[in-house]
Amino acid sequence: MTDHKPADDATGGDSERTATDSEVPWRDVTESAPGETDISSPSTTTPTQVIAGTTAFIEPTAYCQQCPQFDESAGACTNADTDILETLHDGRFHVANCPAVTADGPIFDRGQRD
Repeated sequence: MTDHKPADDATGGDSERTATDSEVPWRDVTESAPGETDISSPSTTTPTQVIAGTTAFIEPTAYCQQCPQFDESAGACTNADTDILETLHDGRFHVANCPAVTADGPIFDRGQRD
């Protein structure tokens, strides 16, 4: 970036000065002042999930690995109605007909999906 010279300069530049990167005030965004938007980590009360009809993309640590119907050694669900369709690249499971999946998070004592 080029700085412009003041109007009274011999070169006859602009009276406005353009800020360079070194003049831009930087601050740590983790230190927010009162009234500013808080950029905090997402809530851990509801796990990341995407529900579409009877299928869902879920975090296995929040759902499967805590569910009494999940066989950890086999990496499979023992619920006859539930299918783990695929494991995504980010580690989430794509499941179908899982009764533990709700819009409010996992509920492990449901017998079947609504």
